[in-house]
Formats: sequence, structure tokens, C-alpha cells
Amino acid sequence: MPSGVIVVDVLVVLVVTVALVVELIVTVTDVAVTLVLVEVWVVTVLLVALLVVVTLDVTLEVTEVLVSVVVTLLVAVKLEVTVLVAVDVFVEAVSVVLVVVLWVTVVVTDVVAVLEVMVVVTLVVL
Repeated sequence: MPSGVIVVDVLVVLVVTVALVVELIVTVTDVAVTLVLVEVWVVTVLLVALLVVVTLDVTLEVTEVLVSVVVTLLVAVKLEVTVLVAVDVFVEAVSVVLVVVLWVTVVVTDVVAVLEVMVVVTLVVL
């Protein structure tokens, strides 16, 4: 097996590995986005509860506890959203790199390597 084919095989394995990792990250961030949406709903419910408590003139201690919980949840949601945005930017960057690597692999290598890449990418997509 010529060394060029070995390099192509290594490139294909690397590209597929990175593609799978990116897919995993995308799946995880989608789940995380769902969790953040759930937390936003929780915060909304707590804010409504706080409004009800204030409206009904309940004791100051209960109000303080509710305010503390709401503020804590808002900070947690803000931190999670910040992390998710950073992860999404990273995933986009990795996707661009993957496309470039695949393009270079296709341009630099022979027809057999091109077909091999196409088959592997098709399998990953499926």
C-alpha cells in the first residue's frame, strides 16, 4: 500500500472521528438547550409566585427567600446560556474546518480516496 493511500486513510479516520465528536456535541447541546428552556419556565413560574406573594402581602421572610431563589436561578440560566453559545460557536468552527479538510482531501487525493471519503461521510450521515 503506497504511503499516499495510508495518509488518506488516516485523514478519513480523523475526519470521521471529528465528525462523530461534533455530532455528539450537537446532540448534547440540543438537550442542554431544552434544559435551559425548562429552567426559564421554572424561573417564570417563580416570578409569578413572587408576584402573587407580594400581592397577597405575605411575610417578608418568604418574599426574601423567593427573591433569593429567583435570582440564583436567573444567574444559573445566564451562565448556562453563555456556555451554550460558546459551545455552538465552537461547533460551527469545527464544522467549517471539517468541510475544508474534506475539500482538501478530495482535491489532493485520487478518485479511490474521493470515493472512500464519500462512502464514509454517507455512512456517518445515515
